[in-house]
Amino acid sequence: MRVRSGSSGVEADIWMLGRGDESPRYVLKIWNRQFRADAERQHAFLARARKLGLPVPRTAGWGIDGDGHQVLAMSFAGWPGLGSGDQRLPRFAAVLARIHGIEPQTLNLPLESGLSYLQAGQFPAIANHPDVASLVEALLPKLPPAVSRLVHGDYNFSNAAFDRRGRMTILDWGEACIGDALYDAAWAAVTIVVYAGVRDYQTFMATYRAATDLAIAPAGQAVREAVAALRWTLISRVHRPIHRDLPGVEERAARIDAFVADRLAPPLRALWAGP
Repeated sequence: MRVRSGSSGVEADIWMLGRGDESPRYVLKIWNRQFRADAERQHAFLARARKLGLPVPRTAGWGIDGDGHQVLAMSFAGWPGLGSGDQRLPRFAAVLARIHGIEPQTLNLPLESGLSYLQAGQFPAIANHPDVASLVEALLPKLPPAVSRLVHGDYNFSNAAFDRRGRMTILDWGEACIGDALYDAAWAAVTIVVYAGVRDYQTFMATYRAATDLAIAPAGQAVREAVAALRWTLISRVHRPIHRDLPGVEERAARIDAFVADRLAPPLRALWAGP
């Protein structure tokens, strides 16, 4: 059995297990101890979600290693592969609509109110960025009531894996809860604007609107998208010293600048300094 390192992040490290040079067969997600992960809960959630027909990883078990880290073992589901202009984008949008079709009582998950779901850990170091803070403070009261459904919490291209047969699995369910489904869609839409462009955003939202049973009021969704875009701006500023030399950083910042401005009423637009 060969063990190789996958992606590593602030929250957790990924290790892949397989034979020789073959594709990995299993994945171990090992959380850092400072994060309050609950591998047992995630194992149970993924098992229930799979029974409901959602494209989630197949879990093999969970535990705590010798250093006290929470560990979740899963079957390898493939590699992320979505990009700009991808023909699989409508399928990606339709799967999110399926996720949001799950009623709150179906799964044993924490229930988050609309505002607490947005505020709890969503805006790191916001006090250091008064322009973003002032807009978020002005926009939160304008958010429509939360549409309580199952939400993924970080639905983006990097969390969609494809196996050799083209089957898609959605990864990284650590933020899943019962929250505002339309803010979940707004966050996904914003990440598509950033990493793929406005045309792909339009394709994604058109497919999502056609596939979902949720009523989406344009004005209310514009507020959700503005809040989500401000969150992305804040996160990008926090990590800019690390990412500033990566290709496309300035282009992505310009796209999100225009996206935010387009969704703000004139009095608020004057407060927006941009990324």
